[in-house]
Amino acid sequence: MARERFARVYGSGRATAIEANFRHAMVLSRGDSTVFVTSPLSSGLLAAAAIAIALIMLPAIRPKREEALKE
Repeated sequence: MARERFARVYGSGRATAIEANFRHAMVLSRGDSTVFVTSPLSSGLLAAAAIAIALIMLPAIRPKREEALKE
């Protein structure tokens, strides 16, 4: 239970820092969001994040998909 509380507090604190960094990047790029995909490093990190999210969601989607295909 203490671990869950720590995760929530740590996550909410990190979210504030991430938002501040995102706003700073948007100000520096004058509102151009393509700065996040034109750099090879940022493109790779975005791809890695998308793959990680897909892998996390896959077990939740798979049973529903199999159930829908049975009908």
